[in-house]
Amino acid sequence: MEASILSQIITGFGPAGAFVGYLIWQQMRRDKIDTERVQTDVKLATALERLTATIEQNRTRRGDQ
Repeated sequence: MEASILSQIITGFGPAGAFVGYLIWQQMRRDKIDTERVQTDVKLATALERLTATIEQNRTRRGDQ
C-alpha cells in the first residue's frame, strides 16, 4: 500500500480506518501469494508428469516392469 493512500486513510478514517486498510492490504497480498503458489504447483505437477512419462517410456523400451 502506498504511503499517500495510507495517509489518506488515516486522515479520513483515523486509526480504525488505517487498521481496516491494513487488513484489506494483507488479504490482497495473501491472495496474490496464493495465486502465485497455485501457478507454481501447476508447473511442478506438469514437470513431474513429464518426468514420470519419460521414466515409463524408458522402462518399456528396456523391458522392465
